[in-house]
Amino acid sequence: MAYEPLDESNSVGILPIGGLGRIGMNMMLLWVGEDYFLIDCGVLFADEQAPGADLVLPDLGYLNTISSKVRAIILTHGHEDHIGAIPHVLKVCPAPVYGTRFTLGLVQEKLLEHGMAGLVDTNPIDPESRVEIGAARFEFIRVTHSIPDCVSVLIDTPVGKILHTGDWKIDLEPVDDEHFDEERFRKAGDLGVLLLLSDSTNAMVPGWSSSERQAGRGLEEQIRSIEGRVFVAMFSSNIHRLRLLGDIAARLGRRICFAGRSLHSYARVAREVGIPGVPHPEVDLSHLELVPDHELLVCMTGSQAEPGSALFRAAVGTHPHIRFRRGDTVILSARFIPGNERVIHEMINNISRWGVNVITPKGLSIHASGHAHRDELRHMMDLVRPRFFVPIHGEYSFLLRQAELARQAGIENVTVIENGKMLHIEPHRLRLGQTIPLEPYYLDGTITGNADYLAIRDRGKAAYNGVVAVHLQVHRSLRHVSGQVQINTVGVCTDDGRHLSACKRFVEQELALLPPFAPSREICDACEMLVRRYFRRAVGKKPVVLVTYDEKQSAE
Repeated sequence: MAYEPLDESNSVGILPIGGLGRIGMNMMLLWVGEDYFLIDCGVLFADEQAPGADLVLPDLGYLNTISSKVRAIILTHGHEDHIGAIPHVLKVCPAPVYGTRFTLGLVQEKLLEHGMAGLVDTNPIDPESRVEIGAARFEFIRVTHSIPDCVSVLIDTPVGKILHTGDWKIDLEPVDDEHFDEERFRKAGDLGVLLLLSDSTNAMVPGWSSSERQAGRGLEEQIRSIEGRVFVAMFSSNIHRLRLLGDIAARLGRRICFAGRSLHSYARVAREVGIPGVPHPEVDLSHLELVPDHELLVCMTGSQAEPGSALFRAAVGTHPHIRFRRGDTVILSARFIPGNERVIHEMINNISRWGVNVITPKGLSIHASGHAHRDELRHMMDLVRPRFFVPIHGEYSFLLRQAELARQAGIENVTVIENGKMLHIEPHRLRLGQTIPLEPYYLDGTITGNADYLAIRDRGKAAYNGVVAVHLQVHRSLRHVSGQVQINTVGVCTDDGRHLSACKRFVEQELALLPPFAPSREICDACEMLVRRYFRRAVGKKPVVLVTYDEKQSAE
């Protein structure tokens, strides 16, 4: 795809590449003159719209066109929807990477997996750091979230200060005692913030988010009342919750065990960068049956019913070490991400069939969101008092709700944009610019590419309509064309072969009507059309038709 160059007539602007209009794959392009900066570098997990693909990536083609001007990649924290695309983006857009120590520790894990260890310029920052890069100066302010070491980014530009919140909440009882730095935000507001870009994930949710420690108290109450084995499914990145579960296990006389590779990985990185209190597993998975039931607490992956996760495999009986039995309890200490509800409930059904008690977050304080609710969002606006406001990180309806909240807070200059919409930032106004036709890229096994390159649309057609493979053995003479047809199908109803025989006769009869010197391409196209027509009439489907061709000449 050809991209128009950015209009740099104004010295400062932003272009959301991901995260605005759809949750996930967060990435914001900021330019200050000819210095470009990427804030966050996330992925989406592919859904049924991209069958077979593993991840959805930002538009690597577009990033390649601007790569020579990108001065830095700034990371707000270590969640996958903020750092997951780092190895893929760096291959087309090499630039220094800035982030906190835990965030960069997670980045280094990804670089190691992709054979890029030691090849990337990584720069650790602290929440009090100030970094000058090109024409911009970056300050970092500590925020609380559902993963350690998170920051907002305050950017000093020639037209004024821009505050990008990243993901945040105000946790009044943080597990690590690293508090949301309200004073720094208030000071930024006192000095003047031109534009606030604020997380909209929970813009629909009233009130104030609950504390992580409150979730810990709820978990302890539940676990204390259970006599048998306890399995807690959680997001593996939530080191705060893992610390709480380690403390709960110690107080209640249980031994902690980890199930899930990513849980081990996050915990190891947290220990390596010096985060205190991260538990070590006391029981190996292969030794579960040696531990008395009342002494066991297993922390595990799979709260979203991800295929291959520890809980998912245990639910269907394929986990090599976990065998559920009557008397066990599974606690789902995570929200049900929208879109995952059906598969989660199916997993719960499978777990329940083992005679296991399943506890969900509904009506219980066993989970705490990592994102600010409406009262916190309003509090941020009151602290910062920006001249302009743009909601970020959320579905389009979430962006609109936070924009409405900003107007209620007295911010008159509120603009809602989506991915691909350029916004010029001037001292006295925001000005909409051109729309960049961004397209998603995909990770498919080990290959990355756009939908056309990876034939994503063809997969969708094949998934819904099936595939018919046709081999033509054509005999051509001076008088006529005749053909023998072999047909095989995948995912198409053949009525025990009846449709295969009928379609074969239909195609052979129609091919005999073609002129004797019809080009081979015309014969193949005709065959494809005939097969599709037959199955559309016979079974109401238009399958993907693949035609191979072999020709023999006849002297007749």
